[in-house]
Amino acid sequence: MGTTCCPECTDGQSCGKYHVYVIELSRDAAGRRGLPRVDLLHHPDRRFYYVGMTAHTPACRFRQHQLWVDEEVKDFPCTCFGQGEEVMRRFGRDGVNGTRGNRLAGDFGIELVWRLVRGRNPLPTQDEGFAEEKRLAAELRAKGHGVHQA
Repeated sequence: MGTTCCPECTDGQSCGKYHVYVIELSRDAAGRRGLPRVDLLHHPDRRFYYVGMTAHTPACRFRQHQLWVDEEVKDFPCTCFGQGEEVMRRFGRDGVNGTRGNRLAGDFGIELVWRLVRGRNPLPTQDEGFAEEKRLAAELRAKGHGVHQA
C-alpha cells in the first residue's frame, strides 16, 4: 500500500521503522537562532529547511512541531501506533517521557517536502535514521540552502 513518504506505512499509521523528513520553513525564519544565514537576495531559489527523523509518520511529526509552540498543549492526537485509532500522546517536556517539538519548525514550518525524501524511507534502526538525517542535511547545505538539523 504505502504512502508518499514510505512504502511500508499506511495512511495515518507508521510502519514502526524510522523516517527522515524535511519541512520547508518560511523566509521569516531568516536570521533565527539555529538557522544559518543564506543569501536569498542574490539566490532566490534557495530555501530554508528543517530536517528531522522520527518513528511517527512525518505528517504526525509535523503536527507535533506545530502544536509544541503552544506551551499549554500537553498532549497531541496520534494514530501512528494505535491500530488506526487516534490516541492522545503526552509531550515529554524533558525529552524523556515522550516526544518534543522544535520551535523553529513549529513557528515557521510551511509544509513537508516529500520529493526530498523519496526513496530514503523506511530506515530500520534509529542509528540509521540519524545517519540519513545528517546525510540529507549535508546534501541540502551543499546546495546552498539554510538547514536546521534536529
